[in-house]
Formats: sequence, structure tokens, C-alpha cells
Amino acid sequence: MAYIYDNGKFRQMIPHKRIERLMELYDVYCRTKDPDARLFLVGSISEVPEYYTYLEEYRKKLGYKENQIIMTGRVAFNEMIAYYRIADAFVCMSEEEGFGMALVEAMFYHVPVVAYESGAVPETLGGSGVLLPTCKPDEIAEVLDSVIRNPATREQIITGQLRRVESFIESKPRRELIRVLESIQK
Repeated sequence: MAYIYDNGKFRQMIPHKRIERLMELYDVYCRTKDPDARLFLVGSISEVPEYYTYLEEYRKKLGYKENQIIMTGRVAFNEMIAYYRIADAFVCMSEEEGFGMALVEAMFYHVPVVAYESGAVPETLGGSGVLLPTCKPDEIAEVLDSVIRNPATREQIITGQLRRVESFIESKPRRELIRVLESIQK
């Protein structure tokens, strides 16, 4: 199964995150690559309730059930870690993005990042992950499939991402952060 994942700014599903783009991508991916894939949308749905309603209607319009496109709402930190652990990829299609903490989290948890080139995404990724100049779902589905199914590609992306994560943190604070995150994972 493929997991296409976005947890959004401050873990919110808000309009500029363009969650509908993820749903479009998911639709193309299921039709052309993996009909058993699931899309996990992890993040708060309460900040803009009319957007959530729109997304629910869009999911239905695309013909997917709640167990195929899963909108979790706000989750606890340990649940967030669990979603990272089952994710095959973290996909960000946001049209406005500041420093993407979710991108850094995905990189830390060894989840390949595939992201649309917008806002501060290029600076956050710093040459790691997969940066896309397009939002065309058919083109992204091809890239995503390669990231998910090609172990060498996946490993190369993860290695680059881990180097990027290390660059964010000074050595002593870095060791402490890693120690804390690793203790949480156990």
C-alpha cells in the first residue's frame, strides 16, 4: 500500500494546503499505479469547517470511501509518529508554505518527501527530498511511484534528507534531540 501524507501547517487542513490536490493525485495514483493505496490526511479539521466539508464532498465525488482517504483530525504526538512509521511517502502540495516543520519531521522519520516547489519548501528541503515544479497529478504519480517502489531511489532520498536534518541542529543540541526522539520511538 502507498501512503501519501500531509499534516499541514501547525497540523491544520486549511485551504492553502491544497488538500484537494493530494486527493487528485491519490485518484490518479490509484487508477494508474496501486488501486489498494490509501491516503492519510493527518491534521486538524476544525479551523476551517467549511473546507473540511468541501473535502468530504470532494472525496465522495471522486468515489472513495472513508477507509481509502482517511482524514484523521488532530492526533496526539505518539499517533503522529505512528503515521510517519507507516507512510511510504510524505507529499506536500501546498501553494503557500513557510518553514515546513512537517517536512523536517518526515525527513527525520525516514519518510521520503515529495513536495511542490512553493514558498519556503525548497529552502526547507535544502536539496533533499523530491522537489516538483508542477502540480500535474499524472506527472507526480510517476515520480511518487518511483520513490515508493524503487529501493535505491528511496534510500538515496532518505540519506539526503537525513543529512539535511542534521544541518538544522548544532552538534550537542542535535544529539539531545535525537536522544529524545529515539526514546519516544521505543
